Amino acid sequence: MRQCLIGLIPVLLALSGCAAQHALVAASAAPADAPAKTLTIIARKYHFTPKEIVVKRGTLVRLTLKSEDVTHGFALKSAGINVKLPPGQTVEVTFYASQRGEEGFACSNFCGIGHLAMDGRIIVQ
Repeated sequence: MRQCLIGLIPVLLALSGCAAQHALVAASAAPADAPAKTLTIIARKYHFTPKEIVVKRGTLVRLTLKSEDVTHGFALKSAGINVKLPPGQTVEVTFYASQRGEEGFACSNFCGIGHLAMDGRIIVQ
């Protein structure tokens, strides 16, 4: 009985609308002719600058990430991205804005007392 109920969970989520599709996905999902946009995000205790990014649907987004103080992280779960940002180094990540919506990103490397508030969002129009 328990196995039957567990098997029903994905079906129930899909029917309820809770199994939402993500606006941001892996870069490999982008068509070859997708327009590209490059943006920079700076990580600093305890915030990202900018905290909010707006991109157009159908764009291949390249983020240049830099930490100015300590090792931070950058996690964008829907696109399968989770990288460390060592101070003074540049890390690049790429993802595809497949549909309209919003996705959150966060620091994924504990950086101090304000770590839990270190987040932002990407809006796809």
